[in-house]
Amino acid sequence: MPARRSHVSESATATVRVTLSLPAAVTRQLDALVTRRVHANRSQAAAKLLAGALVGTAEADNRVLAGTVTLTYSHAKRGVEAALTRIQHRYLKEVVSTQRVHLAHGNTLEVVLLQAPGKVLRRIAEELIGCKGVTNGQLYVCSEVLPPLHE
Repeated sequence: MPARRSHVSESATATVRVTLSLPAAVTRQLDALVTRRVHANRSQAAAKLLAGALVGTAEADNRVLAGTVTLTYSHAKRGVEAALTRIQHRYLKEVVSTQRVHLAHGNTLEVVLLQAPGKVLRRIAEELIGCKGVTNGQLYVCSEVLPPLHE
C-alpha cells in the first residue's frame, strides 16, 4: 500500500498528529517506558523511538552525520589492533577520536567517533566490524553533527 502524502508543508520541528495501530505487546512496552518516566507520554516515547530508528535510514544519503562504531575483540588475537589502526589511518579526516578500554579475559572495547557523509560512515563501520578478530561491532548514527573542528 503506498504511503499517504501530506498536502500540508511542514517544517522539521512542526508536530503532526498521526494514528498508529500497534500490537498489544508493543503498546505495553511503550506504556512501561512512560510508567518508568523514561518519557513523559506515549507520543513522546513513540516519537523518540521512531526518530532513533529513522536516523539510520539517513546514512544512505550524503548528509554529514556523526556516529560511533563500538567494537570488541581479543587483544591477544595477532594483528587485529594493527588492522584496525590501518583502517582508521585511511580515514583520518573522518575519524575524530578513538578510545580503547581493556576488559576482562584479554578483551578490548574500542569506540571510534566518526563524522562523515552517511555512506562513508557505513563503509568505515563495515570495514572495522568486518576486520578479522573483531568479535562484535555496531554502528550508532546520530542525527546531529559535531561543530567544525577546523575552519
